[in-house]
Amino acid sequence: MNLQQIFISHAASDREWAREFAAAIHDLGVNVWFDEFNIRPGDHVTDLLEKGLRESDVVVLPITRESLGNSNFFFELGAAIAMNKKIIPIVAEDIDYSQLPLSLSRVSVLKRRSPKETAEELAKALKIPHDEAA
Repeated sequence: MNLQQIFISHAASDREWAREFAAAIHDLGVNVWFDEFNIRPGDHVTDLLEKGLRESDVVVLPITRESLGNSNFFFELGAAIAMNKKIIPIVAEDIDYSQLPLSLSRVSVLKRRSPKETAEELAKALKIPHDEAA
């Protein structure tokens, strides 16, 4: 896969894990769109989120109990579906698969582990060679 960019969605309550995951996948040589890396004070958040989604090839959705109750999660999921993006859910241990939105019920998921382990699994799933690390 000729991967250009991964968009990482996350709930505010999951910010620390998502930040470490974004840094780890970036360290493996992947161009990452992550709000803290791409949005600066004074920027128009909605425009940049939309631009990040449009320019990304893959949308990664870490799924926790908090994200399943977050309207932004569903907005970004809906936008990714509408834009026909490859969607990769990363599911926390305490989530029952029956709780996943119907649109994700037939999508292969990654189990959430440490940010570094999950980044390595994602790189392997996307066939990103480790020798491409930045």
